[in-house]
Amino acid sequence: MSGGNFASNSLTGLIPALGSLTALTTMYMDRNSLNGTIPTEIGKLRSLRELWVQENCLTGAIPSEIGRLKALQVMWASGNRLDSVPSDVAEMASLRTM
Repeated sequence: MSGGNFASNSLTGLIPALGSLTALTTMYMDRNSLNGTIPTEIGKLRSLRELWVQENCLTGAIPSEIGRLKALQVMWASGNRLDSVPSDVAEMASLRTM
C-alpha cells in the first residue's frame, strides 16, 4: 500500500496503528471525526510525503517523531485542537506546506 485516501468517510475514534505501513507515501484522513492524539508511531512512516489530518477532532501536541519523516513535503492539520508543533519541524528541509 503506497497511499490511503480515507477523507470524508465519517471515520470516528483514534487514528489506527500505522507503524507497519512503512511504504506509505500519502495518507488522507481529513474531514472525518477522528479524535485523540496523532500517534507517536507516525515517525515510522519514513516514506510518507503527504499527511492530511485537517478538520478532525485531534488534540494535544504534534508528536516530535514527526521530525523523523525526512520525505514529508505536505502536512495539513488545521481545524483540530492541536496545541503545539515540535521544534524538529523547523529542520525538515523537504516540508513545503504545513
